[in-house]
Amino acid sequence: MKIVIVGAGGIGSCLINFLAEEHHEITVIDSKPRVVEAMTDKYDVTGICGSGASYSVLKKVGMEAVDVFLAITSTDEANIMACMIAKELGAGHTIARVRGREYLEDIDVFREKVGIDHIINPELAVANEIMRLLKMPMAVNVQSFMDGNVLLAEQNITEHHPMAGLSLIDVHRKFGISMLVATVTRGKKALVPRGDFVLEPGDKISILAQTQQMEKLLEELKVVQRTVKRVMMVGCGSIGLYLGELLQRSDMKLKIVEFDKERCLELARLLPDVSIAYGDGIEEKILAEEGLAKCDACVSLTGADDRNLVVSMFAWSLGVPKIITKVLNVSYASVLRGVELDNTVSPYVISANSILRYIRVLNNTEHAEQIQKLYRMADNQVEVLELSADNFTKFGVPFMDPAFKLHPGILVATIIRDGVVHIPNGKSTIEPGDEVIVVSTAAVKIRCLDDILEA
Repeated sequence: MKIVIVGAGGIGSCLINFLAEEHHEITVIDSKPRVVEAMTDKYDVTGICGSGASYSVLKKVGMEAVDVFLAITSTDEANIMACMIAKELGAGHTIARVRGREYLEDIDVFREKVGIDHIINPELAVANEIMRLLKMPMAVNVQSFMDGNVLLAEQNITEHHPMAGLSLIDVHRKFGISMLVATVTRGKKALVPRGDFVLEPGDKISILAQTQQMEKLLEELKVVQRTVKRVMMVGCGSIGLYLGELLQRSDMKLKIVEFDKERCLELARLLPDVSIAYGDGIEEKILAEEGLAKCDACVSLTGADDRNLVVSMFAWSLGVPKIITKVLNVSYASVLRGVELDNTVSPYVISANSILRYIRVLNNTEHAEQIQKLYRMADNQVEVLELSADNFTKFGVPFMDPAFKLHPGILVATIIRDGVVHIPNGKSTIEPGDEVIVVSTAAVKIRCLDDILEA
């Protein structure tokens, strides 16, 4: 596909990194020469220095041949204008980053009248993800699939972990739970393991299971926590305000610690049911005085990664059960994993994954509704996709049949049929109407179920 990306900041650079692996023809437009130079030096992309909202700049690109046009600069108005011009010049699909709260009610207008096909709001997406994490009574990173019927949990294997030193076959025997260890990250390499694979301290694993089975497993592993009732948020920008509104409508009690005095007054007006404290959230004394140790969760949302890291580490030292950290530089996530603080959220990664899923669907219009969810983990080495079975060429063929040959590094992890969750075996088949979870460490990028098979 021919893709034009206006804005190579955080989301743009993250997305370019993802898309460059998929061999699209990418053109990057940015007003900063050094940014354009960095992208063209690092990736096989065409770079243009200029305004992405300029009619003359976009006309030179040849919009009539562009499949997807993305405007993801930091300015809403520039993104809206760029998409309008691109559509007028013949671009196929347009995607805009729109962050302003005042535009939320106008999204349908943008789609119907302005011609913007897809709108992303990174701050709202992150707030929704944090809210989901707060509702999950687990200390580990848990993702839900199949409308909550299937959970994927990530676990660090420590020296004293109950699974350390066991083969995957022995893990099943020990716990007696229907589950699947889908991936193991050992060192910097992610693997799809076989039954005789032995887990070692230092490994990080992902487990898929039906929700009740997963809850039973996590209880045995002693990572189920009490329900979150009290939350402390440190720093409250756009993400924090969205999250504050969500929490204000829940049964959780929220306290916000904010170092900007004027922002505190504004928050007191906008969030009347929330406790607001003025102070620097990286000062341990202030956090202690505001009762962080008595909270069930700490959410670090300042504008700087290093400050968020300090807050989360202090919360961890106090024994706060659930700690959620916003990071822009994803390398910080690995630092936090070292102390088992896996609940990190990145506006860049969340937005890039959303756009990537949208582009995958567009790139396979024949099966346009197959990809329901796309989740990346293990430093983006692993993709977990939820797919609807549609026009699959191997319907009814058992997995053990030589005709059903998967690409190396691909695992059919879970099948839901008639509302029942199945962990597949050699006799399993995929049938029309099934919902399928696929785990992939392969170079092939999955757009539909047929992509899991070798040609």
